[in-house]
Order: sequence, then C-alpha cells, then structure tokens
Amino acid sequence: MRNLSAQHVAAASNTVTIPGYLVRINTSPEIRLSTFGTVLFGGEKWLDGVAIDGVKRDGSGIATARLTIPNHDNAWSALILTSTINNQRCEVWEGHMDAAGLVHAQLVLQGALEASDIGETSVSVQVAHAGVRAQFLPRLRIGAPLFNHITPPGTIITWGGVKYTLEARNG
Repeated sequence: MRNLSAQHVAAASNTVTIPGYLVRINTSPEIRLSTFGTVLFGGEKWLDGVAIDGVKRDGSGIATARLTIPNHDNAWSALILTSTINNQRCEVWEGHMDAAGLVHAQLVLQGALEASDIGETSVSVQVAHAGVRAQFLPRLRIGAPLFNHITPPGTIITWGGVKYTLEARNG
C-alpha cells in the first residue's frame, strides 16, 4: 500500500477543475448530449454520450470543436450517411458541476456540424463556428429537373382574366 502526502490528499479532495461540455444539436427532436453524464441543465435532460477535446480558437477568435460520439448500434452512422445531421446547427456549453450535482455552464460555441468521420465504435463530427461556415445554411442545392417543359414563344396564356402572349427572350 502506498501512503499519500498531505499535499496529494488535499489535491484529491479539491473540486475538479477540468471543464465539462453540453452539446445541443438542433434536429427534430433535439439531441442533447453531455460529458458530465446524464444531467439536468436549463430544465432539460442532457444524456451522457459525447466526448470533446475542448473548444479551440484560432488567432482571430474563431471557435471550433470536434465531437466524438459512441456508435455501438450504428444509429449515428445512419444519421451521417443520410445527411440528417450534416449542416445542422449546434451549440456547445462549457462549465463545471458543483458538489450538489448542479451544472453551471455558459455558451462558448454556436455553429454547424460538418466534416464527419465514421469509425468502428464511434463517429467524429466537426463543429464549425457560425460566423464562418454556418452563415450559408441551409446548404441545400436544387438540381435538375427543375421543370419538365418550356412553353414555346407565341403561346397565349390567361392569368387573372388577362391574356398574355409569351415572347422569346432576346440574348
């Protein structure tokens, strides 16, 4: 058996200073995940099931984060492969849990999900800052066929009781 010094005993009894994270993915229904375990915060239940290395900021203050989520039943793989969570809004809170089990957190990142990787037992998803990439949401492209025919020039149509003759576009 090993004896600990008084300094080590005191350090072990201190409050944990490593922050925990809450992650909200704005799908329908919302997905709320926590690194604290299952907790209540803001009157909502946040489920255990996310790992996050922390929110990183570059020199200009742009924040990003990488989420790692367990994928034992391949449900997250399905969400990624069907593009269900791609480009979804995401919010990350950072905080601490007090001795009573209450979480005190503040919002540190609002962004969108992108750059997903599917592993054997987990998925990783990048959260990009809203000011950089999420400003163009939604990123849906409408492709052909946009319509199946073009009415030929000279055709007369009636709209609101008025007759119009369609003309060809010049140029």
